[in-house]
Amino acid sequence: MSMTETVKGEANTMKEEVFSLRDVSVYYGANLAVDSVNLPVYKNEITALIGPSGCGKSTILRSLNRMNDLIPGARVTGEVLYHGEDIYGPTVDPVQCAKSSAWCSRNQTLSPSPFTTTSPSAHAPSA
Repeated sequence: MSMTETVKGEANTMKEEVFSLRDVSVYYGANLAVDSVNLPVYKNEITALIGPSGCGKSTILRSLNRMNDLIPGARVTGEVLYHGEDIYGPTVDPVQCAKSSAWCSRNQTLSPSPFTTTSPSAHAPSA
């Protein structure tokens, strides 16, 4: 598969793949955390990973910028391509890879969910 592909139903629109995960599995020691993920991420589109706590969303995200390299015993198999280059290839510097990517993580202390609040005034009737 190339970095672009034709998507049916959209008048042969060409989409550029920024990331492409191919049969990606992530292990922590002998434990398989994520199994055989295949996921294209296209330029100028929003991609969301949705699932219950502990299902592997953050693990997959960490594989996109090699942050799993910081976890002892963690290993990633399969291909994680960024603009067609395997970021786990022998010529890729993992430090540069992590530095060049943006990582935004939701932290309840710093960025609470807009759907929950502990403020009593939020439950007061409006005037």
